[in-house]
Amino acid sequence: MTWTTLHHGAPMKPTSEVEELIYWKSPMVVLVRVCATGEVHSACTIGGKRSILEAVTPDDLLLVGWPGQYRQDMFVVDNRAALSDGLAPSA
Repeated sequence: MTWTTLHHGAPMKPTSEVEELIYWKSPMVVLVRVCATGEVHSACTIGGKRSILEAVTPDDLLLVGWPGQYRQDMFVVDNRAALSDGLAPSA
């Protein structure tokens, strides 16, 4: 499925542009999975985010949001490997 993700009429930024700033394990960072069927799942715990990552399909849309100073910033997850690395157990 092809997704069109817009923010104020412009394409949403991908996480690859800001991934060094994302602390994936933070409970303030929410991961949202929009399934091709229309189901929506979200998680803010590490375990919940890992569950979403395990269940996601290529047709699903993944979004991540974290709080800015005055708003919630949302990005399209375009690098699932970086997300997986960011949720890996600490060594």
